[in-house]
Amino acid sequence: MCLGIPAQLVEVIEPGLAKAEVSGVRREVSTALLPEAQVGDWVLVHVGFALHTIDEEEAAKTLELLDQIEWPDVGEPMVPPRSPSFATRDEARVRSGESAVSPPRAERPRTNNGVQEESP
Repeated sequence: MCLGIPAQLVEVIEPGLAKAEVSGVRREVSTALLPEAQVGDWVLVHVGFALHTIDEEEAAKTLELLDQIEWPDVGEPMVPPRSPSFATRDEARVRSGESAVSPPRAERPRTNNGVQEESP
């Protein structure tokens, strides 16, 4: 799932490139996918690209919801908390008593599209 952040276009730098503002922070964004976007428009931005225009009411609702998310303090890693039921492959191996370290490559069975081959 991707997250688009609402931002308001505040300046057109050149065709296909604009400056957008969200929460007082201004960044350059590509408007190549929205050639009709103009200064004052609200857009959803994902990885530097304005993907979709939205109205001001929708932008305000989304920004309010984003403000409710408990983000870590500055300096903490931005890693979402994991569900207790979710475990990495290595964590699952440790819980089951297996070694968390994968076997050396030479000891792993070779496969060809899921079909196990015999080692030479």
